[in-house]
Formats: sequence, C-alpha cells, structure tokens
Amino acid sequence: MKKIIFLLLTAVLFTVLSGNGRKEGRYKIEAALIEYELDMMGMKAKSFLYFKDYGKHQCIETSMEMMGLKLVNRTLEIAGYTYTLNMNEKTGTKIKTVVNEEEIDPNNMDFENMSDEIKTKYKIVEKGNQDFAGKNCKVFGMTIEGQDASFFVWNNIPLKYEMSQNNMRMIMKAVRIEENPSFPAGIFEIPVDFKIEEIN
Repeated sequence: MKKIIFLLLTAVLFTVLSGNGRKEGRYKIEAALIEYELDMMGMKAKSFLYFKDYGKHQCIETSMEMMGLKLVNRTLEIAGYTYTLNMNEKTGTKIKTVVNEEEIDPNNMDFENMSDEIKTKYKIVEKGNQDFAGKNCKVFGMTIEGQDASFFVWNNIPLKYEMSQNNMRMIMKAVRIEENPSFPAGIFEIPVDFKIEEIN
C-alpha cells in the first residue's frame, strides 16, 4: 500500500512540474534546483526538481523512507520520450511523450500562457500575489471534478500546490531554492547500466 502511495506521489509531482512541449523552455529562469516536501494523507516524501536551459532539460527525483529502505524514482523527458527510473532496482520505462492541447491536464498548466478556454474549463482564477519561500508568487485557484486546488507560482514554477477533496488533502511545498546550481553528475541522463522497457 505504501509503495502504491509512493508511486502516486511521484506521478502527481511529475504531472505538476512536467513541461508542456514548449520549444523555448517552460520556466523564466535559466537553471535551478528546487527541493520539495510532499504530504499526502500523512505519507511524506521529498522531491527535487533539477532543470537547465529554462526547463528544456529537466529531472524530477522523488524519495521516501519505507521500513528502513529509501525508495528513489527519477523522471526525465529526453528527445520526445518520458523515462521513469527505479533507482533502487536499476530499471525503468520509456514512453512517447504526448502533448494534446485539447486535453490539457489541469495540473500541467503553463500559467504564463493560459487561454480563456482553459481558464473557463477548469474554473481558474488568479487570486493576486503572495510571498512564499521568500519569493513573490502569483496565486491561482481552480476546481477540477469537485477537487479544490491552489498553486503558488514563481517564474512559471509551482512552489506550492494544495489539493483537497472530502477528507483527502495533498500538499507540495518548496523548502529550498537554488538558482544556477552545480548539478549532480549525470542527473539529466539515463544510467548506462539500467534496463529500460519501452511501452507503446
């Protein structure tokens, strides 16, 4: 059960932070490392967003402690494919990245370039500005299938994300932001010793 929740946390974070296929890059700063803390129904995890070239190259790494074992997943987008890597087992999957402008995932918004149709479809409202993690953020709210969500966005990067429905609540918040950092070696690459399965 905990492993399922860990995979769900990983998927949610990737959805929130993944790019939408814009060739010029998603973010408004060149490179950064952002550390996040996640809490979903009491299950806690850490995630790191690494990006350079304004988001053209990006890696999301999520980790969680379970029964004394640290589980780590990485997600990367390379040359039109999304790779999900199990760092513990040295395995991964490769799937073609599909961008469908008519069915935009509400959690995968380009907040700087939202059309009126998208704003109406997902009931998106801009709630002004608010400081979070030392940054002046634009705050957006939306309602999706009965779920209320809010985003604190800085330079088109979500720094805080909250979603609630009934008694379920998920919070993702940035706890460390480094601009133009030194990246770990190979963080934007697939390790050569991993077994990758392509999914059609």
